Parts: sequence; C-alpha cells; structure tokens
Amino acid sequence: MNKKNFFIYLMLLCSIFLQACSTQKEIIYTQIPLAVCPEPKVPQLPQVTGDLANETTIRILIEREKQVRSYIVRLRKSLECYNKQVTQ
Repeated sequence: MNKKNFFIYLMLLCSIFLQACSTQKEIIYTQIPLAVCPEPKVPQLPQVTGDLANETTIRILIEREKQVRSYIVRLRKSLECYNKQVTQ
C-alpha cells in the first residue's frame, strides 16, 4: 500500500466516523427549579479518651455511633428529597 492509498483510506475512515458522530441527537438540558431540602447539621461527637476497655469509653463510643448513624439517615433523607424533585 503506497502513501496515496493510505491517505485515501484514512480520509474515508475519518469521514465515516464524522458522519456517525453527526447523526446523534442533540442533547437538550433543561433547568429544573428545585426546592431547598433540609441540610443535616454535622454532629459534635464526644471525644474518646482513655482505655477502650473502660466502661465510660464504651458508652462514649456507643453514643458516637448513634450520632453518626442518625447523621447518615438525615443525609439520605436530604438526598431523597432532591431525587424526588428531579425524577418527577
């Protein structure tokens, strides 16, 4: 294959790809007005100090876990609020 034929095949291949790209539908973006969903407040977690075998430390860790789990639930509710508005 000489350079001239290679160039012709290359141009043909490029034109096929360009033709394929130009037949795609144009993407139209619409702006949806969204209501402001509640933003959960970040919890102030109690500090853990001392031995992990200490009963007080274990209570603090349990309290921290409850606060973090509650925060995750509130984050999910906020996300669901936005998802409901977008998917309607």
